[in-house]
Amino acid sequence: MSLEFSPGISALVGENGAGKTSVLEAISLLSTGRSFVSIKPRALIHTEASALMVFGRFGDRPELRHRGAIQLDRGGEKRLRLDGQGIGSQAEISRLLPVLVLAPSAQDLILGPPLIRRRLMDWGAFYVLGLDALCYSGFRRALLQRNMLLRSGTLPDGEDAAWCAQLDQFGRRIDAGREAFILRYIPYLQRILESLTFPHPIEVRYRRGWLEDVTLAEALAKSRVRDLKYRATHVGPQRADLELCVGGEPVADRLSRGQLKTLNVACVLAQMKALVMETGERPVLLLDDVGAELDLGFQSRVWAAVSQSGCQAITTGVDLVRAGLADYHPENVFHVKHGMISD
Repeated sequence: MSLEFSPGISALVGENGAGKTSVLEAISLLSTGRSFVSIKPRALIHTEASALMVFGRFGDRPELRHRGAIQLDRGGEKRLRLDGQGIGSQAEISRLLPVLVLAPSAQDLILGPPLIRRRLMDWGAFYVLGLDALCYSGFRRALLQRNMLLRSGTLPDGEDAAWCAQLDQFGRRIDAGREAFILRYIPYLQRILESLTFPHPIEVRYRRGWLEDVTLAEALAKSRVRDLKYRATHVGPQRADLELCVGGEPVADRLSRGQLKTLNVACVLAQMKALVMETGERPVLLLDDVGAELDLGFQSRVWAAVSQSGCQAITTGVDLVRAGLADYHPENVFHVKHGMISD
């Protein structure tokens, strides 16, 4: 199956269960190496197949198009190619294909676990500020090794010092990137909320994952006894979070369900806006069945923000009206039925 999307708005329409979301999943998988629907690789692969492959061409101009591919088998093993060459890092494709997802099936930025909000911050540090992906891979490797030692019940001083040095080295850079991005991100979030006529001022607080008045190296040293007792590393960027409050209280305690949905959408649109305004790059926005969660008036305001950004957007819906596109005519409309696509 091969599809070519317009640089503006494209729509996939069809009945529920027709296979529309699978197209968006494929784009997300190529960009990030994971699905926004399921964390299990085997759930993405046809029951009669041993693996899946997604191939894509992407880039701002035809003469600068890149060719990327990902193959994923049932055991979760990935093979990646970029411009005809095998590569070892997903980040090489991710850097060239920034993607944002708005979908009921995606984990909620506001009510979901801290991991989801850390991904928002890391997306910004990576794309907006250009933080090296090696910081993340280096930190994950050091954290994994130290936690393996902790789980074994032994933590020799020399080995601990070596892994803590790496955690400190990479962790400080991740922390600085996240904090710098959030400072830039907050004004865009506030402006998006104003454009969506949000009724409450939102306070955003970055929590780094260890006490503000000590370095990460000092925090790791102070936490050593507790880490040994509970067999896990308790301080560092892996414990960071982004708190959103109204009047000093968590938004979950103050906002209605509808307002929380609005805030969730605004957080994603603010990521889009930050990338466009800070770098001139434009992400691909994937909107999966937003009509199921948002009323038509609100959908119209969302599409106004997307249209003004100039970003490529690919959306799904039962029909164009329920996808919120009554006033924004897509350049491509694909009809999906029983997994088959026609234009």
